[in-house]
Amino acid sequence: QRYGDVVGGAELLARQYAEKLNAEPNINLEVLTTTALDYVSWKNHFREGETTISGVRVLRFRTNYSRNIFIFRTFHHLTYRVLKYFNLHFAGRGWLRPFERIWYFLQGPNSKELISYIKENSAGYDGFIFVTYLYAPTVFGLPLVADRSILVPALHDEASDYFYYTEILFKKARYIFANTRGEYDLICTLFPFAKIKTRVVGAGVNNNEPDQEWPENVPEGCRYILYLGRISKGKGVLQLIKYYQQLVRETGDNVKLVLAGKVDDTVRLPEEIIYTGFVSDTQKIKLLSNARVVVNFSEYESLSFIVLESLLLFKPVVVNRKSKVLDYYTQVTPTVYSFDSYNEFKEITIELLKSEWQTTHSNELAASKKWVLENCSWSSIINQFRAAIESINGVHH
Repeated sequence: QRYGDVVGGAELLARQYAEKLNAEPNINLEVLTTTALDYVSWKNHFREGETTISGVRVLRFRTNYSRNIFIFRTFHHLTYRVLKYFNLHFAGRGWLRPFERIWYFLQGPNSKELISYIKENSAGYDGFIFVTYLYAPTVFGLPLVADRSILVPALHDEASDYFYYTEILFKKARYIFANTRGEYDLICTLFPFAKIKTRVVGAGVNNNEPDQEWPENVPEGCRYILYLGRISKGKGVLQLIKYYQQLVRETGDNVKLVLAGKVDDTVRLPEEIIYTGFVSDTQKIKLLSNARVVVNFSEYESLSFIVLESLLLFKPVVVNRKSKVLDYYTQVTPTVYSFDSYNEFKEITIELLKSEWQTTHSNELAASKKWVLENCSWSSIINQFRAAIESINGVHH
């Protein structure tokens, strides 16, 4: 739905896929996306038409409507769980489709030109990769090219998983690529028919060195807990702030909380929180490499690059156990910890903040880094995409 210099985990994943695949011999890749920059309103921002980003040809199509977030949130709260309930418990769900279609229309981004382009030019492409299942371009675009489609759903356990249109996507997609084993298990539980065509592909992570430029607003040498990503209620940031304030109040610890990313209108930041705003990739690595603890409070995640990047830099991570995907990392790495209550968060964080923790757990930190390097290899990911595209086009070796 968005591409280029935009903030978002799925958008970063799509860009990395595009740039890595396009660099491969005998692969000519194009990106079809909208002109939107802001995921809240989907307002047209980038110039419509063709451009090139890091060597990748990008075709941008204008959005036909800006999203009224108040109307969307109102309809969402009125219908979201109702749709899930009826989809779960009643057969003959056809009467729900108009309500779901309205939900996707309000969710956006809506671009008639993009959908028309896919329909009219599909013969010129050997395959289509759709990144994320939740937005209108995938919902209405994938069925047009189902026999040549690879769906990277970025699925997490939420009400829209149970929509009729979601089931149709998973039925029609030729291949489905999960980012983690946890996402794969969720797909197979919700859509048993999709198991045969679903693969755990993962996402590659670059092992970068930190930049020398220290982000503004963060005092050098201070001890801090780091959250990096979209700063919104939906990402659990309000809960994070509440837990942090309670932790400091009860322990008297002077540890800081640093939030890096774009803040939306669902969050008001207290004065004691250090907010950096958007940071560059190299500043991000610098922040991660100096953090005492990295946290992800989101209940709805399908991958989390920040977890993987933190582990590469020998940093412990604390995640929300309600996210099955995030909790999966606690099963395969020894330095990711999950909580389900404030008391658990407090106990874990106090331990991780001890000055000697990193030294006494150096072997565990090394084991976590080793797991990331072995399971997030770009060569393996590219090979799986290439094999799927060749299979779609009847190429045999």
